[in-house]
Amino acid sequence: MATLTGAQGIATGKYHACIVTNHEDWETAAVRAGINSGDLVHPMPYCPELHFPEFASAIADMKNSVADRSNAQPSCAGLFIASHLGFDFPGVWIHVDMAYPVHCGERATGYGVALLLSLFGRASQTGILQAVSPLGAPIDDENNHSMTKKIRLI
Repeated sequence: MATLTGAQGIATGKYHACIVTNHEDWETAAVRAGINSGDLVHPMPYCPELHFPEFASAIADMKNSVADRSNAQPSCAGLFIASHLGFDFPGVWIHVDMAYPVHCGERATGYGVALLLSLFGRASQTGILQAVSPLGAPIDDENNHSMTKKIRLI
């Protein structure tokens, strides 16, 4: 997660972060986690074959900024990260560009905490986090309500 590009704000505004990933299922899970948590995200295109020329350099392997600022900067930011993992990286990665949702005026919003808890809640021992995770098994409403009550009382 990074407050990487001001272009995120232009692409998705101050309430939605941008996400770029190499796996469609994780893209869907991140969007659902955003809806469940209130930390909204919106997917950006990931097409390295179209954006890689933006980083061309006569000296280095690649520049750390794009040549054309009007060419999908949030997508290019994801590509920049992917290139440093290596295009032969066998795993799944997801990049959340959250430059605008992280602040409101001079104050931080806490954006991202609930998103990660929701997205990775399946790995938690806490039933309520498992319930909001788009990757976890759904918990029936009766048990979920009881669990919420127990957590509030503790």
